[in-house]
Amino acid sequence: MWPGQDSFAIMLQQQEISPRMNSHHARRNALNFFVRVVVFSKNHVIFLAALLLLPRSAAALLPFPTEALPGTEISSNWPPNFEPSGAVWHTGLERLLVALDNGYVASMDPDGSNLTDWAVGGDLEGITVADPSSPFVYVGLEHPDSILEMNLNTGQVTRTFDVTAWMTGPSNQGLEALTFVHDPNSPEGGLFYAGLQNDGRIYSFRLPIASSSTSTSVTHLSVITPVGGRTDLSGLHYDDRNEVLYAIFDRSNRLRAMEANGQFLSEWTLAGRDQEGIAMAGDRLFITEDSGDVVRYAPFPFLTTLSGVDFNNDGTVGAADYTLWQDGLGDTTVEADYLLWKTHFGESIASGSEAENIPEPATLLLALLVVATVPHRLGCF
Repeated sequence: MWPGQDSFAIMLQQQEISPRMNSHHARRNALNFFVRVVVFSKNHVIFLAALLLLPRSAAALLPFPTEALPGTEISSNWPPNFEPSGAVWHTGLERLLVALDNGYVASMDPDGSNLTDWAVGGDLEGITVADPSSPFVYVGLEHPDSILEMNLNTGQVTRTFDVTAWMTGPSNQGLEALTFVHDPNSPEGGLFYAGLQNDGRIYSFRLPIASSSTSTSVTHLSVITPVGGRTDLSGLHYDDRNEVLYAIFDRSNRLRAMEANGQFLSEWTLAGRDQEGIAMAGDRLFITEDSGDVVRYAPFPFLTTLSGVDFNNDGTVGAADYTLWQDGLGDTTVEADYLLWKTHFGESIASGSEAENIPEPATLLLALLVVATVPHRLGCF
């Protein structure tokens, strides 16, 4: 027998695979499964079992932050026919904008007061702002799935961008979420991310909102699958300051944080029910509910990207970063940074496909099988 060994376990950390990642990320994430290899031995290895355990994203499910509870309902004075869906915080107006299922767009102060609204028409499900200095906002329409350009000064729809060629679901399962991901290198200022409720995927589009005032052409770029098999995506929000994409999944009652390419960062259970939309402003989280409520949670511990917890800038999320996080807590760091550091401890901040020399998954599994079948007289282990 191996000296002092009847079995051994090899544990590799896991994070989910996004189909839009480059080959480096695909290799990295394919390796990052919890793998347990158990070997029973006499003279040679006679049995090997490999178990793929639960992904770390499941293990990393966090309760809704207690410091943000209880939530405050800010829609108690709304008309009874208002059915909130998507939401966005307008940084230029410093007001919350809400798209309503019954065809209205509403604007209000962060406490729900001073409500104004515009009748747009259709089943409105999402809303976002591309340029807070302009009068235009963009509204997600379900059936036919489209992105509407609306002028807040006039209340009129000025353009309609048809996306049905790429995303259409059955009745009440179409375009359900919308956000704008700013990119200074984009000729249009960024990309639109639209969520399809039926398949739980995020579709990215480039629209000519800066290069033209009349064109309604649509360029489809990519599809992101946050969680394979999870549907009922109902809300999206992109945090420009921290470069974090948030998604709400209504049926599973989850709030998921990702990088813009869909790479997993963290996930929480949601405090309410029938969640439809999400907006963020400072330390305030706004959630719209299908029941007719808009709830404000504060303070909410928003995340940074992985580079945001590499505090010593050495390219790796490691022990030294924890020390710097602890030293800066309450000043330059927050509690949520610890959760992100803990979840991704040991990972490198890849700068490209050659950032790490990571073997292909098949190569690793073959190596494990070879090691497991080599006679123990070689002195291994």
